[in-house]
Amino acid sequence: MSGTVHRIERHALPLTAAGAAGQAEVERSILDDFLGDPIGRADSLGISMRGAQELLGYQIVAGAPASVLLGTARLAAQVGEALLRRAAADEPVTVAIGGGTFRFAPTGPSPEAGPVEWADAYYLASIAGERDIARRLAGVPVAVLRQGGASDDDVLFDRVHALQMSTTGERFEPPRVEASSSDYPVSVVVPEIEAIYALSTADALAFDAALGRGLAGHRAFVEAEAREGDPTLWYALGFLALTLEARRRELPVVVESGYLPLDRF
Repeated sequence: MSGTVHRIERHALPLTAAGAAGQAEVERSILDDFLGDPIGRADSLGISMRGAQELLGYQIVAGAPASVLLGTARLAAQVGEALLRRAAADEPVTVAIGGGTFRFAPTGPSPEAGPVEWADAYYLASIAGERDIARRLAGVPVAVLRQGGASDDDVLFDRVHALQMSTTGERFEPPRVEASSSDYPVSVVVPEIEAIYALSTADALAFDAALGRGLAGHRAFVEAEAREGDPTLWYALGFLALTLEARRRELPVVVESGYLPLDRF
C-alpha cells in the first residue's frame, strides 16, 4: 500500500463546525462542574473521562488549535489514570488532574475500569505526549481489569497486553482471532493490535494495511450501530494515537482519513 495515498472517508457528521463549537462550550462547562466538585469528583471519574473524550470530538470538528486539543487529551488521560490506578490500588493514590493534585481512595476492580477504559486512557496519554502516565497505566495488572467484569472478550485484553508490551519494549505476537469474536473487536481492535505490532517492528507496509482495515472497520461500526452522533467516534482514538506515534518515529504512513486529523496535532 505504501507509496500511494489511501483515503478512508469519515462518515457524515450531524452538525457544523459552529455547532460543534457551541457543544464544546456546553461540554466543557459540565466537565468543569464534575471535576470542580470536591465531594462528587471521585464518583464522577468515569463520566468525566467520557465527557473529556466527547469534548475532544467537538473541538476537533470545531477547528480548535492544537494546544487546546492536546490539553483536552491530557485532561482525559489524567482522569483515566485516576480511574484505573485506584481500581488497582490497595491504598490512596495521588493524581494530577487539570492543574490540581487530588487524592483518591482505592475502589478495587470496577466495571468502570475495564479494558476499554484502560486503552482509551493509554491512547489519550500517548496523544498528549504524557509518557509517564502511559508507563503508570502499563503497571495496572490485566487481572484487575478482568475482575472488574466490564467485558470477557479476550481480544480487548490482548490489546491491553500489546500496549503494555510496547511500553516495556518486550516482544509479543498479534492474537489469532476466533470466528466467534464479536464484530467490533474483529474489525477495529484486532487491526489496532496489528498496528501496534507493526509499529514495534517499524514495518510501514504492515502498519498501513492494519490502519486501512481498522479505519474502514471503525466507519462500518459507526454506521451499523447508527452512532453518527457520538462525538467520541468522530475520530478514531486508537489509530490517531498510533499514527501520531508513527510520525514521531518517522515511520511513513500513506493512509489518510477524517478520523485521523493529524494536521491538527
